[in-house]
Amino acid sequence: MNETARVESESRPRQGESVAQTLRRSLLQLDSRRGAAYGRLNQALRGATKPGAPPNHFQVVCANVTEELKLVSEGVMALRTSLVEQKLPHWQTGVKWIDMLQDLEEKKLVAFVSLHALHRSKDAGKLLARPDSTSSSETLQTKISRYAKELDEIDTEIRDLLQEVREFIEEQ
Repeated sequence: MNETARVESESRPRQGESVAQTLRRSLLQLDSRRGAAYGRLNQALRGATKPGAPPNHFQVVCANVTEELKLVSEGVMALRTSLVEQKLPHWQTGVKWIDMLQDLEEKKLVAFVSLHALHRSKDAGKLLARPDSTSSSETLQTKISRYAKELDEIDTEIRDLLQEVREFIEEQ
């Protein structure tokens, strides 16, 4: 069984399993795996901005983490599909959480990649204009700070959502 099939199989509700049991076993485990992948990205980004850093280290880590995030996303979507197929009202809460988590993770990835691009542009002496930027004179440091703040806000939203899931699980 390849890694994709294994992750998808582990994400499916088991016969007789409650929504709380499925979420506990699958969603939180997958999100923990996703968090570890972002941890590796953050560590590689910090290392890439230090003098004397290996030139391709971040790209190699980024490629590995991207594959890991793809597997996690496939597992999350397999869990979502399984919950939808149940056609039971109490399972739809899980679907709502999964959709919200996937949206937040997509925003987080875009912000993270944008932040990395800005760090790289600093070395090249370039300013990258964000499509929604209203000021062309915005400094690079301001842009970096804005993305860092956006990442913090997204992380807070994700933690809050997962806390809601944990509370639901505890009530079951």
